Amino acid sequence: MKILASLTAADPLALGEAARRLRQAGVDGFHVDFGDGRFVPWLGGSLELVQALANAERLPIEVHLMMEEPEAWISPLAAAGASRVLVHLEVVRYPWRLRTIAIHHGLNLGFAVNPVTPVAALEPIAGCADFVSLLTSEPDLASEHFLPGSTDRISLARRLLGLSLEVEVDGGLSAGSLHETALAGADVAVVGRELTLAENPAASLRMLSTAAVGGAA
Repeated sequence: MKILASLTAADPLALGEAARRLRQAGVDGFHVDFGDGRFVPWLGGSLELVQALANAERLPIEVHLMMEEPEAWISPLAAAGASRVLVHLEVVRYPWRLRTIAIHHGLNLGFAVNPVTPVAALEPIAGCADFVSLLTSEPDLASEHFLPGSTDRISLARRLLGLSLEVEVDGGLSAGSLHETALAGADVAVVGRELTLAENPAASLRMLSTAAVGGAA
């Protein structure tokens, strides 16, 4: 299982140091949340952060657009150095058009769904996605926890979408829930506090990776 480090929980005054420590720990890439204050109740993310990460850390960068009008961000994110972008199925009117734009700019495109959105909604867009992301918590920025029923949703997504499409999970993940999600069929995990706020990110990453493959958590 690939593990991406979410920087949302990091101290904004020490983002550079946090990213450096996470890269040295061995994460597979970074996950950056953009919020518009409407689709989610907070503002966050910047092209400057994406560009700085791309220039300094040389790891893949996934940008999660939690916003009502994501299309206009595709080109600027590609120019800033993002590797792939996530948009929410709940707001996308024309997914195939978005796919064409992403391909033109060299970005992998994923579709995310909130915990209350039926997993079956992903099936019609499977052909225009490089990956999908199932949110396993809600974005409250304070006490996010792995929501009940998330494992069943992952298993259903895997059955509906087959083995060729990458399934990502994001939200409230710890060693215990990471093991559950891996067994259910997830390929990629976005981990925030467990890594970003860890005193020893390398040790935390080893624990998470071990749990994901079925070892002691």
